[in-house]
Amino acid sequence: MKPGSLKVLLFLIFSAVLSNGQAQQQSPYRLTLHDAIQKALQANLNVLLSQSRVGEAEGALERSRSAALLPRVNAETYANFHNQNLRAFGLSAPGLPIPGVVGPLSNYDARIYAQQNVLDLSTYRTFKANESALEANKLDKHDAGTATGVDVLRAQVQLANDQQALLVAQNDLKQTLLTLAREMGMSPSTRLELAETLQYRALKQKLPDVLLPEALQARADYLSLAKQRETLLEQQRANRARYYPKVSVNGNIGGLGRSIGSMATTGLIQGQVDFTVFDRDSEGEAMQLASRIKRIDAQIADLERGVDQEIRQALLDLDSATEQVDVAGQGQELARRELTLSQDRFQTGTTNNIEVVTAQDALARAEENYIVAVTRHVDAKCALARALGDTEKNLQQFLGN
Repeated sequence: MKPGSLKVLLFLIFSAVLSNGQAQQQSPYRLTLHDAIQKALQANLNVLLSQSRVGEAEGALERSRSAALLPRVNAETYANFHNQNLRAFGLSAPGLPIPGVVGPLSNYDARIYAQQNVLDLSTYRTFKANESALEANKLDKHDAGTATGVDVLRAQVQLANDQQALLVAQNDLKQTLLTLAREMGMSPSTRLELAETLQYRALKQKLPDVLLPEALQARADYLSLAKQRETLLEQQRANRARYYPKVSVNGNIGGLGRSIGSMATTGLIQGQVDFTVFDRDSEGEAMQLASRIKRIDAQIADLERGVDQEIRQALLDLDSATEQVDVAGQGQELARRELTLSQDRFQTGTTNNIEVVTAQDALARAEENYIVAVTRHVDAKCALARALGDTEKNLQQFLGN
């Protein structure tokens, strides 16, 4: 083989390998609806912020649990070297000389202290409030024939119009895919290809009065408000419990002596009952909590009406879109029959291509109307899935994925 031929062969091999690598890099990511939902749940900023708030609530719950339910244990040790004035403590013995100052004295002490609350309703209610707050945070993741010159020109104009509409639609599709990639936490440069086609699937639903209670039990925003209300109620109970007695047990055990070698075991166990006699702050706190409960009750009532409205609007849109799909399907079938008849007439020479072009345009509009109607039907099902709560499960059921 000649040197020049060898260089050409190596260049062709290198080009083929490079082209294959580029083709693999540029292959689009086939995206299903289920994948899109899962990726959005994993990378969406709002979801990540909600997860961080759940972590903060878990930390607050752990702190309140340790304060309300768990014992506290600490250890300490020290060595003393001191003297003492006995007369200052009133020590005297008739007939016996007692020195005023004694010492120097030394002693060593190593001791472990433990404390356990037995009854502290205020702290316990605070713990329960933080527990409800955690639940609330867990609740705030698609050529034939001949024609005259005038006919040819008319067909070319129609083709240019269709090409322009196609370019606009293609650009809209690319813009939408960019937005979709961001919502899923993917790079905008990722090429996406939808793996599922747009299809019409009829959907039968229950009446709004039946769907509303089910939706309220599944809507995260409603459940979150309900948990926030439980939190405030627990805080109210904690506020009232500030006047209840607090019972605790304290104790310590260790060694005490003048030297390390002479340390003897000593200890103490002590029961304690504390009462709050006057606490002006609790009255102000009670007023604040009552106001917050009143506000959240208004929010819950408004949200109930809002969920009811969303369900009824989604059902109205769903019924309307279903009728539009039926009408658009009939129009599509009529347009196909009209085009077939026009083509037969054109081939037999009984008409020119004006009738054929007109029929083609009518079929294109009928197909576009059908696509729009099916899209509205899917949008209505998505809106209904969001209104009912548990969106991901409902979408898979409604869309048949």
